[in-house]
Amino acid sequence: MTSRTSVASSASMASMASVASVASMASMASMASMASMDGDARSADRGPWVAIDPKPLAGDPGFDLCPALGNRFEPAEIRWRFDAMTDVMGLDRERARAWTLGRVLQNTLWEIEDGRPLEAVQLEIARRLRGTSRGA
Repeated sequence: MTSRTSVASSASMASMASVASVASMASMASMASMASMDGDARSADRGPWVAIDPKPLAGDPGFDLCPALGNRFEPAEIRWRFDAMTDVMGLDRERARAWTLGRVLQNTLWEIEDGRPLEAVQLEIARRLRGTSRGA
């Protein structure tokens, strides 16, 4: 069976074909702010959100939609969130959908490999994104 490392490496290599920076300006500003301060990040003069240990990444931004769909999970919001993210980020919808379904498959294979039951959230994300019509 393929190891997690080689699956992740394959995904990384595939995404490098269209290298795109996914580091946000807010993360970069937070890094600069934190680099110049001494002490605890919570004492920094900043807004309500701070990036802790941010890591700029290169790759297809469609790969990162899956965690946002599962965070504070509401099944009825999956398609709405997906449509909103692809619109706001200017992503090719079908490419982002393929990356998201690939990520769900990867997560599901890890569950099987580890002998754990499949996560209902992952299965619901896949079920709701299978269709191709917008907002359906």
